[in-house]
Amino acid sequence: MRSVPTLARLRRLCSWRRVLAFALLAAVAAGLLAVPERARRYLEETLATASGGQARVAALHLDPWRLAARVDGLYLTDGTGALLLAAESVGADLAIDSLWTRSLHLESVDLRGVRGRLELLEDGALRPQLPAGTGGKNDTPLPRLRIDRVELAGGALAVRDASARPAAALRLTDLRVTLTGLDTAGTPAALQLAGRLGGGRLRIDGTLAPAPLALDVTLAVQNADAGPALAYLERALPLRAQGGRLDAAAALALGADDPLRLSDGRVSLRGAVLADAAAAPLAEVGELRVEGLAVDLAARRLAVGGIRGRDNWLALTRAADGRLNLQALTAPAGAAPPSAPAPAAA
Repeated sequence: MRSVPTLARLRRLCSWRRVLAFALLAAVAAGLLAVPERARRYLEETLATASGGQARVAALHLDPWRLAARVDGLYLTDGTGALLLAAESVGADLAIDSLWTRSLHLESVDLRGVRGRLELLEDGALRPQLPAGTGGKNDTPLPRLRIDRVELAGGALAVRDASARPAAALRLTDLRVTLTGLDTAGTPAALQLAGRLGGGRLRIDGTLAPAPLALDVTLAVQNADAGPALAYLERALPLRAQGGRLDAAAALALGADDPLRLSDGRVSLRGAVLADAAAAPLAEVGELRVEGLAVDLAARRLAVGGIRGRDNWLALTRAADGRLNLQALTAPAGAAPPSAPAPAAA
């Protein structure tokens, strides 16, 4: 027969020691549940202040025993509401020496499903934009940051230049980025980037220094869609371009106070069709190669070592007034197309 608890037994079970222990455990559990939520809100506020826009963090997971944290569902915009960064998850492992050294030392940072967008507007402004620093003397210097390894997988970046006519757009997908030995007060970090670009492949290898910013890399593009590059040709010359695949390689250098410099550049264009402003056939490119390409933006200098081609076709016509159709290419882009030329005299 099942015994019924007596009042004295209930009093023994509910002694003040047991009640106090239960209350303490409940308080600790409530605190552990509240800390991630408060930290999530603080992180949203901090990111929003840094970007000048809005920040949303779906969840923040803390593991104090491993000194690790993970953010799920990050969405960050600039002051205009344009997407600055979105990520499925961002994880970080804090190194134990961060507790007694005057630096933030992370053993690893892992980013998954990162998406971004970069746009050059018609007036030359860049979107999204980060808020400009005050630059005052009273600005508190940022602490030293060290990250042993940064890994990004499954990233995508959409780039659009609205200043071109037509607008030039490209999309980088399946991005994988690795940074090794990142240190704001040390030597440049080793950088590796690989991904898909316009149906082709993109690879970047070199070094990156975060403070001050300095980039020294080699770039290689294989079998990419030539459309975005040909959009700049259409802006410079009164012609229309269709199709084409592009291969390119170059060494790039960029510093905080130095404009971009390009050296040892090689570009190969295949399978493009060109027409003049009146849509009359102008040329078909079997293969056109530019070698020894160098660009120095500071000196406003462009150098070309050589131009070679094969299996190319050019339509050359002469109007009744003796003008060749190629002379129309010297007219500004967007000018009214000339009247159709008569066939060249025999």
